[in-house]
Amino acid sequence: MKKHFTILLMTLVSVGCANNFNNKEKTANVDKSDLICVSEKPTGSNISKRVCRTPAQIELERMRAALATDKLRRTGATAPEQSQ
Repeated sequence: MKKHFTILLMTLVSVGCANNFNNKEKTANVDKSDLICVSEKPTGSNISKRVCRTPAQIELERMRAALATDKLRRTGATAPEQSQ
């Protein structure tokens, strides 16, 4: 059982490292003068984090948020009923 857990743990760590490396690689090609940096508080935290994005990334996030909002409006999603 310990052997399986160790293999699983090592696999997850490897995948996590690979994902971080790819993200750094994508932002390394961007000119720093093209980045827009803001301080954001992640959900559930009071500690601000500095986040830098290109104007294209900001526009993409805005479009995705608008699509998600539109989808919620069309489907008539409501908050779940609270049991008493």
